[in-house]
Amino acid sequence: MSAQTYQYSASIEAFGMRVDGIDPNVNYDKNISLNSPTSFYFSMSFQFVDANFVSIRLGYLVADKEKYTGPELGIYYRRYLLTKKTYLLTGVNLHLNNSYESGVGKTKQKGITLIGLGFGINIDKYGFFELLFYQPLNNNFGFTYDEEFNPQIIRRNIYGMVKAGLAFRIDI
Repeated sequence: MSAQTYQYSASIEAFGMRVDGIDPNVNYDKNISLNSPTSFYFSMSFQFVDANFVSIRLGYLVADKEKYTGPELGIYYRRYLLTKKTYLLTGVNLHLNNSYESGVGKTKQKGITLIGLGFGINIDKYGFFELLFYQPLNNNFGFTYDEEFNPQIIRRNIYGMVKAGLAFRIDI
């Protein structure tokens, strides 16, 4: 068993995802495209056995404030492969949406839990790149109610996402 290691990192991630708004009064789906929302994270990792790490990530995702923006908290397991250059990564991420209200409507949001699976590559001693696929456990994350122009409820659903991120890490 190797010595215990703590790692601290900061990362920026950009990603694509598919979000649908469904109007129950109309027989079609409205696709909402979010153009590369960005998230910022601070992480703390703990090495518990040789090439195994557990990380806690606290961050904030910035997207369209009416659709998918808010703080995030995740716990991840990282396992290095044969070399210390690449690793597998899996985890659970909780996203808490901010609610939004304008003069013509209201958007109510709720948290969404996502399960992630992916891999990472150490670029050098301090930097790394990660690519993860996330599948939500609960697809519905809120609704919008337009009370003035066209009274209707539009439900907000998410069906998975892919995140790519770059990070800077220091070991203590």
